[in-house]
Amino acid sequence: MYRQEQSATAAAGGINDNVLLSTPTEDLVEELAERYRLNVPILDRANAEAEHSEGPVEVYDYFSRDYGRSDGRRTAQGSIVELTVPYTGDRGLFDVQPTTFDSGPPRAQIDGNYVIVRHSDRELKPGEANKALNGCLTS
Repeated sequence: MYRQEQSATAAAGGINDNVLLSTPTEDLVEELAERYRLNVPILDRANAEAEHSEGPVEVYDYFSRDYGRSDGRRTAQGSIVELTVPYTGDRGLFDVQPTTFDSGPPRAQIDGNYVIVRHSDRELKPGEANKALNGCLTS
């Protein structure tokens, strides 16, 4: 974002004097704004597609911890729901960290023009999966 701002400033400073004098200010501003505009990604939730599969999922078993040697994480057979959501906008903006943020941001994969969100559990309940996936997209 900083680089984009610097490029826009440099472009404004590098306009030919003849162009600057012969072109209306509003037209110059509009052209620069369009050229250096950042297009925030917009999720197309209406065209999202969900896919369900079975496979190994990570589970936490508090009672299987062996104090100091294991954190209780295990894999077990479970259900996985993968939600693929198309989006429009600049992909690079997914990598921008806002000035205020939390330590547990939503996790997703970006593949082409799609955001892919996964939710898994040993015993997946549709209501819980829907709530978790929508919560991730909202975040």
